[in-house]
Amino acid sequence: MDAPTDGPSILAMADLATPMSIRVAATLGLVEHAGSAGATAEQLACDTATSAPALRRL
Repeated sequence: MDAPTDGPSILAMADLATPMSIRVAATLGLVEHAGSAGATAEQLACDTATSAPALRRL
């Protein structure tokens, strides 16, 4: 029995993970918020009103 082909394949969706991650980081301004000293996910979450666990996964 063949797998259904109604939606995009997992490989096609995985190809979007990196560009979408870069877009999210740029949209939130993570580089600017981290500065040259860097920052923890908790600091960035506080600065950007987002979730620290989500930023860690990013």
